[in-house]
Amino acid sequence: MNKLKSFGLVCFSLLLILSSCSSALFENISTPDNNVLVDAKDAFKFESVLKRVKESVVILSMNPNVNPDTDPSQSALCSGVVVDDIGHILTNFHCVYNQNYIRLFYYDKEDWEQYEVNVIGLDPLADLALIKVIGKEKSMPYIKLADNTENLSEGTEVFALGHPMGMAWTLSKGIISSNERYARHPFIKVLQTDAAINVGNSGGPLLNMRGEIIGINALIISKIKENAGIGLAIRGDVVKKSLESMIEIGKVERPAVGIM
Repeated sequence: MNKLKSFGLVCFSLLLILSSCSSALFENISTPDNNVLVDAKDAFKFESVLKRVKESVVILSMNPNVNPDTDPSQSALCSGVVVDDIGHILTNFHCVYNQNYIRLFYYDKEDWEQYEVNVIGLDPLADLALIKVIGKEKSMPYIKLADNTENLSEGTEVFALGHPMGMAWTLSKGIISSNERYARHPFIKVLQTDAAINVGNSGGPLLNMRGEIIGINALIISKIKENAGIGLAIRGDVVKKSLESMIEIGKVERPAVGIM
């Protein structure tokens, strides 16, 4: 009788051990699968966002002697971004200042036509400019400006899109390192990011992971004039106010600072 009881206890213990092992085993198997599904879903979502925003980023060429399609390294290139449904394009002031020749190229593999542009608004203090295609226009998607960019958290994932070193429509990804730096003037607040920004990114958008503009890439801090992990983008709230004023009166009026 005692032997039967002992045997029963052993069997019961074995069942408990096996059940706990199997539940742990199934838990370990299912968790990675769930993570993979989430990662795949996020990757697919980001891929669709990237495809959409790419069509809203343009090339600006300031060198009349070089075709950026055949020799991008020799062309003075900047980036620009379509910001509304009537074709207004934002870029940097330093990209268009004193330029007699500016040609625009859309993201369209079937139409590598170049377009002339008019500069219709300037904001030198914020290093922003507003341009529009002359005559023939293409119906292109635009990117909306994000709200509350002054409240962006450090560590927020972002990506930059532009034409660094003439490499057209290049994506670089990073985070917000600081959401309140200053460029040139206390009125002009900028975002600091470690997303790779180089010559040719100027005027292009810095975007959140929903594909909204949180800043316009403007400059890098580097002793070698190449990316060193410190890129600065004019913050979205500054961009929004500047854009509204440039559309309305072609410039931005700010209060004077100092004693007369």
